[in-house]
Amino acid sequence: MVIVVRDRGVGIPLEDLSKIFEPYFTGKRTGTGLGLAITKNIVESLGGTVTAESRPSEGTEIRIELFPRTPGADSPSAGRAKRVPEREAPGVGPQRTNR
Repeated sequence: MVIVVRDRGVGIPLEDLSKIFEPYFTGKRTGTGLGLAITKNIVESLGGTVTAESRPSEGTEIRIELFPRTPGADSPSAGRAKRVPEREAPGVGPQRTNR
């Protein structure tokens, strides 16, 4: 599975691009600098990758790639996966009609 998030903003300065996945790094006046660091940690713990490309005045692209797990693979969650019952939000679910 591939998830791509793009914007058409000002881009990330080249000197900052290598730091954007570091905890507490931010180029904004407000912000914690944790969003991409947490994202990278989660994606990599699932065996995936996250990358960023940016071009000045054109924008930035963040790409997350998640790969299918092989049963019995050596991973922190191997052997611990279990099915979670599906739940429906109130007022949402299969539509029933009386005919």
